[in-house]
Amino acid sequence: MDWRKPFRPFLDMTYLGVPDLTSGEGLIALDDFVPGRGRGRLLLGTYGEEEILDALARYGIRERLRKLGFADVRVCIDAADPDHQQVRFFPVLDPLNHHRQFGECAADSTEFIADIILREAILSPSEELVSQPRPFNFLVIQWICLQNPTESTDQRDLLPGQRYIGLGLGTEVMEMLINLSHVRHLEGIVNRPEFVHNALLYSRYFKYLNPESEGRLRALQRDLGHLNLRQVAWAVEKGWVREDCDGTFFRWYQAEQVWPNSDELNLYFSGEDYRRKVEQIREKARYELDDGATEKLAEICN
Repeated sequence: MDWRKPFRPFLDMTYLGVPDLTSGEGLIALDDFVPGRGRGRLLLGTYGEEEILDALARYGIRERLRKLGFADVRVCIDAADPDHQQVRFFPVLDPLNHHRQFGECAADSTEFIADIILREAILSPSEELVSQPRPFNFLVIQWICLQNPTESTDQRDLLPGQRYIGLGLGTEVMEMLINLSHVRHLEGIVNRPEFVHNALLYSRYFKYLNPESEGRLRALQRDLGHLNLRQVAWAVEKGWVREDCDGTFFRWYQAEQVWPNSDELNLYFSGEDYRRKVEQIREKARYELDDGATEKLAEICN
């Protein structure tokens, strides 16, 4: 049974195109004169495989991957569609020394360890939230999947939507994307978490644009704080959480979370009006496990 509410956008998600790489002074983009580096092979029209590998090294990700047993990583970019900028990372394994192999050839697996889909877009907050909205240049995270297919996986270790356990690199990847936004002079990052555990993990950096959504998430953290992340995720996914103690089952909501990188957005999230609305919703909302949910969770979660 699907407990998720239909998505109601609070940003105008109309795609207006990535910024032109030609500046006001008439500078020419790199791929205009370097053979073989067309835009379809450059993430966001700028970053090729070597630049991405260098970034992974700077953030310690390649070293962390080596500690997980990977000799290295292959980068595959599909950036032909500006609205769907995809980069996948495939493991390079040592077939002589790696004790966890998959597929017919451990050194050339078709299973990715990371899949990221991005786009740059100009988005405006809804007038329901901001009295005088203006367009902002955002990095939009459309999809992130980090997984370790070389580990034998007990189903009780997985979160909703997972096929394999994660890599434990979410913090490093997010810091890399935040730095990317700084470098490209973007005004924030937007994502729309598909599952409650995504929203909880993102909440270290992101706040919901809609204060009602932010208040509900904080109330859920408060009331289910005695559970671990996997238990909260499966309780919500299975529909074992009651909302406001009135018998209504809590249904997960998809809405925009924003990491702000502009004075206006920072002022919005730190403003008295936003904080007051968040606190009102947090105090009003109440969540509790359904009868028998604790026993059911013990059966499906480690």
